[in-house]
Amino acid sequence: MGTEANDPRPEPTPSAHRPPTMEERAGAAMAMAGADPLADFHPAVRRWFEGRFPQGPSEPQAAGWPAIRRREDTLIAAPTGTGKTLAAFLVCIDDFFFRAREGARTGRGGAEGSGGDDEVPFRLDGGPPLPRTRRAAAERPQGVEVLYVSPLKALAADIQQNLETPLAEIGDVARSMGGAPPEIRVGMRSGDTPASARAAMLKK
Repeated sequence: MGTEANDPRPEPTPSAHRPPTMEERAGAAMAMAGADPLADFHPAVRRWFEGRFPQGPSEPQAAGWPAIRRREDTLIAAPTGTGKTLAAFLVCIDDFFFRAREGARTGRGGAEGSGGDDEVPFRLDGGPPLPRTRRAAAERPQGVEVLYVSPLKALAADIQQNLETPLAEIGDVARSMGGAPPEIRVGMRSGDTPASARAAMLKK
C-alpha cells in the first residue's frame, strides 16, 4: 500500500476565516470605486471630514456617496455608529457649498470662463438634471431642499443635532479658508409643530 503524499499547503489559521472589519470593507469599497471617495468634495467639506475622521470614511459612506452623487435611489443598512447620517447628508451639504462658491469648477458650478454662476440644482428624486440656470451665488431658492422622514420624533431630533454641529464646523473651516459658507438651516416638523411654524419652514 502506498503512502499518502503530504499536502504542501499550510493549514488555514482561524484568523483567515474571520469576517473583514469595517475599515477593511471601507477600503475595499474605495478600491472598487477606483478613487478616494472624498476627491470630489468641496475643499472645506473635505478638510473638515479629514480632520474629524482621520481614519477615513466608513463603509456606508465610501459606498453610499458615489451612488447618492449620481442621484440613484440608495438604501444603506448598517449598524449604529457607522456614519449613516453623514453617508446620507454629506453629499447634499457638499452640493450647497459648491453652489454657494463663486467660480466653481467645471461640471459643478459652471464651466471655466463662464463667470462661475452657472449651476445645476441638486435633485434627490432620481430624475434627470434640471436645466442649468444663471444667477448670483447669494440668490438661493427659498423653502425646503432636502427632506428627511423619520419614523420617530426622538430620532428626528437626534438627526437635527447631528447635522447642526457639522454644519457649524464646516462653515468655520470654509471661513478659515477665505470662503463664505452658504446659509443652511435645519428644522424639524412633527405632529406637535404649530401651523405657523410649519408655514414659516416652507417660506424660509
